[in-house]
Amino acid sequence: MKYGLIGNPLGHSMSPHIHSLLGNDDYELLELKEEELEAFFTKKDFKGINVTIPYKEKVMKYLDVIDENAQRIGCVNTIVNKDGKLFGYNSDYDGFKELIESSNIDVINKNILVLGSGATSKTVTTVLKDKGAQNIKIVSRTKGENKITYEEAIEEDCNIIVNTTPQGMYPHTARYPLAINGFSNLEAVVDVIYNPLNSRLLTFARRRKIKAVGGLKMLVSQAIRAHELFFDTLVDQELKKKVYNSIYKDKVTLVLIGMPGSGKSTIAKYLSKEFNKPLIDLDKEIENKENRLIKEIFASDGEDYFRDIETQITKKYAKLHGQVISCGGGIIKKRENIEMLRQNGFIIFVNRDVSLLEALKSDKRPLAKTSEDLERLFKERKHLYFRSADKVVRNNGVFLDCAKYIKEWFDENNDY
Repeated sequence: MKYGLIGNPLGHSMSPHIHSLLGNDDYELLELKEEELEAFFTKKDFKGINVTIPYKEKVMKYLDVIDENAQRIGCVNTIVNKDGKLFGYNSDYDGFKELIESSNIDVINKNILVLGSGATSKTVTTVLKDKGAQNIKIVSRTKGENKITYEEAIEEDCNIIVNTTPQGMYPHTARYPLAINGFSNLEAVVDVIYNPLNSRLLTFARRRKIKAVGGLKMLVSQAIRAHELFFDTLVDQELKKKVYNSIYKDKVTLVLIGMPGSGKSTIAKYLSKEFNKPLIDLDKEIENKENRLIKEIFASDGEDYFRDIETQITKKYAKLHGQVISCGGGIIKKRENIEMLRQNGFIIFVNRDVSLLEALKSDKRPLAKTSEDLERLFKERKHLYFRSADKVVRNNGVFLDCAKYIKEWFDENNDY
């Protein structure tokens, strides 16, 4: 291999995609067993590689030169072969530094909890100290030198929390490392997890209107730094921005919410085709699972049963990246649904005037059979739609025009 990533397991790594966007199509994935490391590094048949779990510390003994940051941290994730000599770096350092700087997180004189004590924790702690942080406490499952337990952590007066553990990572997206409701002075929560894009820990932070930052930018930034080291070059800011936006747009799920008849299904079909993302219609998925129409489910088992099935289906698809999801009108009635959809989703409220929904009523919609039903439903749900949405679009005209507007907006918006 010329360039690539070694580790075990590697799963569905985003690294080849990122490096391809940077112009490197020779980037490969190579799973190695620990007993294969010796032969791999003796042969030195590569130009540049990244290293991930569980070898970031173990590879250091094979290196001829180790960068100062990597030495201080005690682990390496980027290795460059320069005429047979192996140079080790830690581009995660640059990735996390970019993450907190671009998120405008000031760490000076702040009380910071770093969750986890592994290699990533060491990297994060080093960056925080270099940025001027004075009071950093490492939280671990077992108490040790310079480490406190999770039970002790909840008693801390904390301003910033950084999660470096895998708690909440796909597929175990319902997990979280620490309850944050007791931290009254909390200003920011950073989670280096990037799958899902927004972990449950970040969901808790957003619920409290606390700044919440996921790990995707760290992932992309460290890959860009590795590319610079591989090719002894510098990537300009415009390309960095383009690469990050491309990765985000590829991975994010577009979630459409709104009243029955607002145009969600039509718009979703258009966006699915234009963005080349799978289309998921949650109502159709429910009917397929139950092998009966929604109106039959309501008539036979009632709304509560339907909502439980809706949540089950939502949980299934919310874990996945890069889809277009059209939701039923009542999806917002359970906060749990919205929080699951926000794991990987950008939520768009398609807002159509109730008077324009009248001609779209159907007996397929058991809760919206009359104009009065629609008026009542909208009054009940209006605040939930607005609370749930990342973006609101008016759709009082032709459905396709609204779909084109969303496509254009999403293509042009660079504030990811």
